[in-house]
Amino acid sequence: MSVHNCMAFFLTIAMLVLLSGCNGNEGQNLPSNTIAVSQHCIDCHANNSASISPVTGGVVTAEWLTSPHNTSSSANKSGIGAGCPNCHTPSHNHPDDCGRCHGGSPAIADTFINPDATQQCDICHAPGTGMKPLDALHFNNFNGVNHPAQYVDLQNRGKCRNCHNPHNVAVLPENNDWAVSGHGNVTGVAWTAEDFKSNAECIRCHTATGYVNYVTSTPAFTLPTAPLAAGKTYGVLGCNACHASYAFKNSIRNVAQYTAPYNNSPFPDVGYTNICIPCHAGRASGDTVNAVTDFTNAGFKSSHSMAAAGLMYMKIGFTSFTSASAVIGASTYGKSLSPDNASVPGGIPGGVTSNHRMLGTAAINGNNHNPSFFVAGVLDANGPCIICHMNANGQPYRTTSHTLKISADAFNQVCTRCHPSEGGVTLTGSNFQTVFLEPQSAGFLDALELAETLLRTKYDIIYDPANDPFFFELSTGQAVTEWTRGTGDQNLGRKLMGACFNINLLKGDPAAYAHARSYTRRLIYDTIDFLDDGKMNLSVSVTAIAIMPAIYGKNTTHAYTDGTLTTIASPTTEGMIFLNGWSRSTGNWSTPERP
Repeated sequence: MSVHNCMAFFLTIAMLVLLSGCNGNEGQNLPSNTIAVSQHCIDCHANNSASISPVTGGVVTAEWLTSPHNTSSSANKSGIGAGCPNCHTPSHNHPDDCGRCHGGSPAIADTFINPDATQQCDICHAPGTGMKPLDALHFNNFNGVNHPAQYVDLQNRGKCRNCHNPHNVAVLPENNDWAVSGHGNVTGVAWTAEDFKSNAECIRCHTATGYVNYVTSTPAFTLPTAPLAAGKTYGVLGCNACHASYAFKNSIRNVAQYTAPYNNSPFPDVGYTNICIPCHAGRASGDTVNAVTDFTNAGFKSSHSMAAAGLMYMKIGFTSFTSASAVIGASTYGKSLSPDNASVPGGIPGGVTSNHRMLGTAAINGNNHNPSFFVAGVLDANGPCIICHMNANGQPYRTTSHTLKISADAFNQVCTRCHPSEGGVTLTGSNFQTVFLEPQSAGFLDALELAETLLRTKYDIIYDPANDPFFFELSTGQAVTEWTRGTGDQNLGRKLMGACFNINLLKGDPAAYAHARSYTRRLIYDTIDFLDDGKMNLSVSVTAIAIMPAIYGKNTTHAYTDGTLTTIASPTTEGMIFLNGWSRSTGNWSTPERP
């Protein structure tokens, strides 16, 4: 490079600084031709080690060339884009000599602005600058109530790389899918019910910063002080919760095996599903209820919502309606509500097994439901949450996995492998929801309605799932604190709160019947069996028919007419099929009737 060219280079850089608008000016000062103002940077950074993104592994200049920062400067975009100096604002001595590109050593260290550290993105993308789509939903300092959350709350302002590759900020399909998921929906109750950053217990799951601190055992999330504390900036669970960097596919967060604080019992180590368990294990369990010492004056103990992992691994329900050693059929009460010790730490020998728990683990290999399909490399990695809600290993990639919804792809890839037909109907991705899941969902909800009806008619307690603490006196509307119902019987109080605990736990996970089918049915059955007469005496079918005859009917001997399960035996109803136990091989009711 000649001296003349070096001087021209430095003059160009100096002009770019003046033109760039990176010193607090508004976006209208951006240059109209981003290629031209970035060309000197491209000439150098397309061909040296500084060109490679340490996260994505791509060439940063190539990424930028295809990004909206460059492509938006075309004529139909009013010539507005963002070149290299707009984000980095190199100083006049970058590079300080020609040796930067020609083998020499610069006399003075390079200096340039880190765009995140100085919130360069706000120059164009803060609310009020008019650039879309980064407007109020990305960041706004709301101070009122009943407003949507933001993708970028005050705690995370200036950290655009938590969700975007800075050299190509194009919105990916995964971003759009995530935005409509339970994690990214800005109007979802998980993000808008309150200002979660102000509560030390909430932050570990309702803020990305708190979650990362929680699962990495770094110091606890520090509650914001002024001015952050004053702003009601509800935030969603951003990409950086599950991904350690913007190299998203290669930086899935490695979360250690989780131990629930409510019973100090570890969950299994299930790969990437470990990411999900800390927030879906629940915050209290039946053991929490058992630990209460005075039920004449006690606030309700809540499991918290969406405790799917607590249910799947059978850690969370109230299971003290009778003695653990009480014999029920061919098992005992305690064993029927405890997981096996092979798949769940803290389980017991002879406990309940679950094919759903096996998904995403090596234990699914050779499964007798479909041994030719369940071979090494198919549905045996990353744990059950990832297999069902994100992507099934060994199967075609699901393009909509970040919605977290169980889609037709999931039905085809996973569910129909064990459930190929129901009631004589071949199950596919298109009909699995209506033929198989919806009847079970209806039975699940009907059973909870029966439990709520008994709670109201037998104990004068109203359940309101939308208002914490959820259970209120029928006569006064006050929160229930006297669980012995005036008898002083602590055992009655414990079981009554336990029944309410199960109702709230199951109501808080609308898919509990799928996450843990046997466990869920038994928790509901036992809850109803206690509520109807204060005893565990297998009286649920009689109670159901008496209280809700339009929903519940029962043939004397059969659930289905035979083992083909094609015809329900009249007057048996779908509700009763969910509530009572029956044989898939014969269609007969089980004895005893408890599922």
